[in-house]
Amino acid sequence: PFRNIFKNCMYYWGFAAWMAYYINHPLYTPPAYGE
Repeated sequence: PFRNIFKNCMYYWGFAAWMAYYINHPLYTPPAYGE
């Protein structure tokens, strides 16, 4: 079904954009980099 594929794409890209926002956010400091 086309709608199901479209929904999956939107979910995937939405998640990727959300992750990219938090990873690239200047105020975000992941524990991996630490001090």
